[in-house]
Amino acid sequence: MPACAESMASSKEDDRFGKNLGRMERHDLFREFPEHKSTILQLREGSRSFSRKFDEYNQLDEQIYRIETGAENTSDEYLNELRLKRVHLKDELYRQMLAW
Repeated sequence: MPACAESMASSKEDDRFGKNLGRMERHDLFREFPEHKSTILQLREGSRSFSRKFDEYNQLDEQIYRIETGAENTSDEYLNELRLKRVHLKDELYRQMLAW
């Protein structure tokens, strides 16, 4: 195997097992939608539904981050399920932000 291909294969394996920690990041809603910071704060105070989903999103994001950084172990399939759930929650929260 050429050195370049060997390096790429090693890099992919490192990513899969969370060894490239510099790339792992949280998906905090304030970071994802900085232009909606005041709306998020208002919705957290004024909407129970938004507040519950916001808390669920943050807990889910933290769990995904722990898995991605190697602090917790799980299957790739389960991690992908969590990521998909996070995307759906983010979409729901964003729709609420736009409707506010």
